[in-house]
Amino acid sequence: MAELKIRDDRTNGRLEAFEGDTFVGVIVYFVLDAEPHALVAVHTIVEDGHEGKGIAGALVREFYTIAAGEGVPVVPLCPYAAKWAERHPDEAPVPRRTSSAPRSSSSRPPPASGSTPGRVRGTGQAPKGGIRRARARPPGHPGEGGSRRPRGP
Repeated sequence: MAELKIRDDRTNGRLEAFEGDTFVGVIVYFVLDAEPHALVAVHTIVEDGHEGKGIAGALVREFYTIAAGEGVPVVPLCPYAAKWAERHPDEAPVPRRTSSAPRSSSSRPPPASGSTPGRVRGTGQAPKGGIRRARARPPGHPGEGGSRRPRGP
């Protein structure tokens, strides 16, 4: 395996991995600017043919290192990043809570009156279109810009 180089493209929310000049993986993320400030890992992708080389782990490790350097926590929405953090608690510390109030694992704020989780407020309808995933390919990638299958009714 060639030397792995990791580049943080903060403007586009991408932590990219390269072997030489070849793109091999990415963590798609965003920065939570509002309190409590955090780096939010949305998705980790390793290109076909590069799996099993430790690329995803190296990306997540670097992501936590960047967050630690900035003094902010990581919110791992990405299932891989969350599992990696469970397996490496010494490298993925859980930030300390600033509130002294105990937190119950079952306590949740109540939903707004008249709302149902997963529904558009006031309509009782599920949102249309679902959630769009961010493109995980770098600009100029062969899979970039192709035609999409039309959605069904």
